Amino acid sequence: MTLKMGTKISASLNKKLNAAIFEKAVATTVERQALASSSKTARYAPRKTGALANSFPANVHKIDETHWAYGSDLDYAEIQEFTNRTKKGFVRKTIQEDTPAFKLNMQQALKKAAK
Repeated sequence: MTLKMGTKISASLNKKLNAAIFEKAVATTVERQALASSSKTARYAPRKTGALANSFPANVHKIDETHWAYGSDLDYAEIQEFTNRTKKGFVRKTIQEDTPAFKLNMQQALKKAAK
């Protein structure tokens, strides 16, 4: 189970603007959000031995400058996400809660970079 977070800068925007400034703002924002969401997912994960919760922060990785991914390398992570009686949907809950803040943070970062 892996969640990928990122954004792409179009070629036309890259031509019109100094995209490196915006790419840095996007990269920083996406990295922070991936790390925060991974930790939050770990807090929401069901705990028996703690292995599932610990697997989320341990599996945050950079795909490229503006793309990060996190997830669990455990075979039963998806089963727990969809069938656990008390903590079902712990990954989806994190995504749902973090999406508005991620969008706001991205807007603020881009506005700051545009100045």
